[in-house]
Amino acid sequence: MASPKNTDQNPIVQMGLFMDADGIPLAFSMFPGNQNEQPSLAPLEKKIISDFGIDKLVVCTDSGLSSASNRRFNDTKKRKFITTQSIKKLKDFLKEFCLSDEGWRKTGSKKTYRISELDPVEDYHTTFYKDRWINEDGLEQHLIITFFSKNTRLTREKYEEDRLKKRAVVLTTLQPLQKGPQTIINAYYHKSISQGMGRWQKNPS
Repeated sequence: MASPKNTDQNPIVQMGLFMDADGIPLAFSMFPGNQNEQPSLAPLEKKIISDFGIDKLVVCTDSGLSSASNRRFNDTKKRKFITTQSIKKLKDFLKEFCLSDEGWRKTGSKKTYRISELDPVEDYHTTFYKDRWINEDGLEQHLIITFFSKNTRLTREKYEEDRLKKRAVVLTTLQPLQKGPQTIINAYYHKSISQGMGRWQKNPS
């Protein structure tokens, strides 16, 4: 066990777990909670290959496990990888490609689309994508970017709903006094004190 990477003082451990397509555990490893989990991937893969005689793998991970060394380890004829990629960490020309309004496609169509011209009703449940091959430090990778208008609309609606709720709470709180939060707290405090004193004066016992 080891001290965690966050501010929690309790000792923790991490577990690396491999599962098959049906969610059945195949292999796992335990290591201190303050260690980087990336080095745990390759040894687990080797264990699976040794224990089960499996040499063809497609490893699916989030970006936390997809270090350059782990990607290279799975860049073979029999081992491949699928991982998430932060657009923020891409080179500028790739960021521009990902965030560009044009060049989007959808499955079963050769037509290209602009995000700004999508129909909010007709395209509500449609996933659009664009892709290209990239070469990062000699490693060929197929970059696929997706856009789901339903998620974007829900996110925007939820953000707007939360913003209006917060504004309503702030306005409800501030309008009676038209003063800052500390003044309001003090006002409520003094009000409670005066009410308490009033009750005590009526019934000192």
